[in-house]
Formats: sequence, C-alpha cells, structure tokens
Amino acid sequence: MDKNENILADWKPIHDKGILAYVVPYTLRFLAAIATIVIIIFLIYRPDNTNTIRSVIINNTIIIVIVTLGRVFEWFKREKQYKNVIQLFQQINKCPMCSSEISSTDKVCPSCGITLGIENNKE
Repeated sequence: MDKNENILADWKPIHDKGILAYVVPYTLRFLAAIATIVIIIFLIYRPDNTNTIRSVIINNTIIIVIVTLGRVFEWFKREKQYKNVIQLFQQINKCPMCSSEISSTDKVCPSCGITLGIENNKE
C-alpha cells in the first residue's frame, strides 16, 4: 500500500469515532498517570503546606491542558490529511474538464468528449 492508502486505513476508524474518542481516552490516561505520581510523592513527603498542594494542582492542570491541546491540534492535522486524501481519490475518477464521473478504462469522456490521458499511437 502507498502512503495515501495507509492514511486512509489508519485514520478511517478514528475519523468515524470523532475527536472526543481520540482526545478523551489519551487525556484521561495522562491525568491518571499524573495523579498517581502526585499521590505517591505526597505519601512519601507528607507536605503540610497547603500552598505546595495548590501549586502542584495548578501545575498539573496546566500540563494537562497543554497535552489536551496538543492532542486536539494533532487530530485536526491528521483529519486534514485524511480529507485531502479522500478528495484526491475522488478527483481521480472525474474528468479534468467537466468533472463528470469516468471509469479508469475510458479514453474519451462520455460527457464532454475530451480525450483522456496521452496517446502515443504513431501510425
């Protein structure tokens, strides 16, 4: 398979599920990992200072927002690639002049009569 077919095969299931199915599970896993690390650190050091707890929560929130935005931007980038490949495959089966549907075996467009492709017949 070529690059375009790989993009279609890889992205089609994700495209069908939507952005939330792409972003939310990843963000939740990241959030769970961060929360686990923070809990372990707090259990080890037992901070009594609420300012420390507040600053850690704010830092983790900022990190999670950054990770989520990165994932959203990645989804939009891959969605754009997917739509470009779909558009490319749709254009392959259209006449370049009138945009009517043609088959791969047609040498002349049935709609406008233009010759499709280059003929190298020397007679």
